[in-house]
Amino acid sequence: MTEPYAKRLASATPLASAAYALGGTIADADQDRARMTELRASVDVIAVRTGSEDDFDAPHLADRLAATTLCDRRKVLTLDEEQAARIADFCPACVEAARDRATSREAAPATTEAGSAHQPEPIRPAITNPAVHRFHSLEEANDAPEYRDDIHDGDLLVIAREGVVALLNRTWPAALTADRLGLHKLAKPAYEIEDGRYAASVRLAMELGASLGVELNPPAPAAGVHEGQPGRVRGRRHPHRRRRDAHQHAHLGRDRRRLRVAR
Repeated sequence: MTEPYAKRLASATPLASAAYALGGTIADADQDRARMTELRASVDVIAVRTGSEDDFDAPHLADRLAATTLCDRRKVLTLDEEQAARIADFCPACVEAARDRATSREAAPATTEAGSAHQPEPIRPAITNPAVHRFHSLEEANDAPEYRDDIHDGDLLVIAREGVVALLNRTWPAALTADRLGLHKLAKPAYEIEDGRYAASVRLAMELGASLGVELNPPAPAAGVHEGQPGRVRGRRHPHRRRRDAHQHAHLGRDRRRLRVAR
């Protein structure tokens, strides 16, 4: 392969060689910064500092709502995106954890598609007795499902002072109220998910929301929903049915009056 002209020119003198090497170093640093920006975006992490002495050389990576970094150090300062984009070198342990997460996320869709092609996902039973867990802050509510064994799918997480009621959807807390505070948002109304699996959770969430003076968003049907039949309102009749019943009742009243007169 022919040697690039710039490289041959750089080898002509020591000064040119040094300039060529410096240009390559700058280009490599730019590529490293671009790769780190792409990695942060792919796993939704941010650049932070922990206050330790080595932070001037190696900032850390952390989840947006977490109190600690990916290497389990306490987060002290969050860098904005402009500051983070200028950094090429981060804590090696954080970078390794972020890359592992990115690899897992890339593999997950392929695994799901391969599995669904052979066997459909089994229907999960309806939630019948959801528990309520109360927290003082968003961070506490968001982190608790990761380490507490008493919080299960379908349970409700309440942050009373913020007016937030959230549903634990599998492993993710998702806000049911209009004010999400950065929590996840469900792709569709909770009472429609998995054929009404979370109907009991939604009814309990309505009661909790009423006690806090907030409404669900989107609002659930006023009379609640049946498990297994998403969106079906309990205890209400269609308007046409009500009009038909009233019409029949009027006819029955006239017939009874005629019968009394004939007697």
